[in-house]
Amino acid sequence: MAIEYPCKSPDINLGEGQENISFPMFLQRRFGPQSADLLSSPPKTAQTPQWAKGWPGKDTGSKSSLREQRILDTTMHDIFLYIGNYLADGQPKRDPWLKALDQLMPAHPFRDELRHPDEEPDKCSSYLWGSFMAAVADLDPQTMRQAVERPDSPAAINARNLIEKTIRRDLQSPEYRDIRYPRGRSGNNVHTIGYLLPSNAANTIQVLSDYAIKVINKKCIEEIMAQPNGPGKLRMLACFVGCASSPNLWHHPIVVRKCLMPLAETLKASLSLKHPQDAPSLIRENLIEVWDSNPRKDII
Repeated sequence: MAIEYPCKSPDINLGEGQENISFPMFLQRRFGPQSADLLSSPPKTAQTPQWAKGWPGKDTGSKSSLREQRILDTTMHDIFLYIGNYLADGQPKRDPWLKALDQLMPAHPFRDELRHPDEEPDKCSSYLWGSFMAAVADLDPQTMRQAVERPDSPAAINARNLIEKTIRRDLQSPEYRDIRYPRGRSGNNVHTIGYLLPSNAANTIQVLSDYAIKVINKKCIEEIMAQPNGPGKLRMLACFVGCASSPNLWHHPIVVRKCLMPLAETLKASLSLKHPQDAPSLIRENLIEVWDSNPRKDII
């Protein structure tokens, strides 16, 4: 069964001259409608995503990109709605989650630390935080728990060192700086997060790993860790932020692998896509396996 809309949804102001709309309507305008399959045509409305405007139905042919984007957008529609409902007013233990979410969201002041004044802006810099969250989601949950329990103990110090080491290892990997659509292999189809290139990575990784340790020491993280399956819940929150902060998941394979897939597996019963395959199966077959079968060339 698809996620049901709450009876009372908050209104969202789209700015001057724009009407207030409900959160579910906002999601539909951003990601398109919920859908149980990839065969039926989406309804034609005044404001629809590109995949809905050009949806070719069963015979995708050369329009496989529309199919991939529909899978991603339909899944994100459901995930945003689920998380939004969970964090709505009246939910128990809501405050630590909102505070943790605030800590994990992109920290814009760090841009000044990452970029030198004489450098050209990195055109793929907006993908950096998603890759960082993918590295956070890759952390071992029990190591996260050890890092906040008795913070001055040798075990906690060792856990924080391991967290920093894991983030450094991940962000040094080419796949974390890789920006390409599933069939992109080289040339104009492949881009790179400049901040994570070897020439820039040392400073970038130092800033981000320091920030990860700073976040782990926050009181709100400690409160989440004290809940049943706290480390797993924190990982899911990092996954959500990774998906939400990526400009385009269709171009961001590491976030689809490390962030979207864990969320899709965990929330599978609440996601709309069910026929003929569920959302995780569709993501794996139509995106992850396609990326794997089209390895990029000329990795820098």
